[in-house]
Amino acid sequence: MTSKRVVVVFGATGQQGGGVARTLLADKTFHVRAVTRDTSSKKALALADLGAELVTADLHDEASLRKALAGSFGVFAVTDYWSPDIGDKEKEISILLAKISHEAGVQVFVYASLPNVERLSKGKYACPHFSGKAKAWEEIKKAGLPFAATVEAPIFYQNLENPRMQNGPIKWSFSREDDGKATFHYPVLGKDETAPWFDVEDTGLAALAVLKSPEKYNGKRIVFKSPLFNQPTSALLDTFTRVTGEY
Repeated sequence: MTSKRVVVVFGATGQQGGGVARTLLADKTFHVRAVTRDTSSKKALALADLGAELVTADLHDEASLRKALAGSFGVFAVTDYWSPDIGDKEKEISILLAKISHEAGVQVFVYASLPNVERLSKGKYACPHFSGKAKAWEEIKKAGLPFAATVEAPIFYQNLENPRMQNGPIKWSFSREDDGKATFHYPVLGKDETAPWFDVEDTGLAALAVLKSPEKYNGKRIVFKSPLFNQPTSALLDTFTRVTGEY
């Protein structure tokens, strides 16, 4: 049995959860309990090699959540960005996870949230995979957890080559043509329009800061900024070319 305080990381084989798990494992302050649906996957076993405890749990299965959270000090919670549970269902799952965490005695709850697009646009735009998380956070703050904070990520650099993005609501894609050129398709942005980007691994730095200093960050939203924050898309592509040598 570990003498370190246990932090349960949901989505540990995904992008944000994986970044958090690896950061915590490298820091060595906490014992990492990595939650995954398949403990035999390559990504899960790679975390185990770094020292993570692997457990199975399903956000739709309350009993499995209670088992995964037993005896834990902290939680990093992220829900599936593109799943059918976008919006109200995702909100329900997030609130349930916070409730069970409180009942399990969790002290610090770090939630991967996003802005409320409906509220910010005064109802002009519907973006359920953003707004559902923001609405959940408003309820999580009322769950009775001693300390809770959000981390709110911009667009991941890693998504430039993530085939899953092609099937999401935005349907962007990144491909290499026969002539060697790289092509980036992103329907909502022109070359002169701006958007924030960052390295998804940095999610772990924010989560670690909250877990180590929960009093400082309690109730706060941690929003990321990077060298390409709000730079035009053309700047991102120029940087991609400079670093990779691809056009």
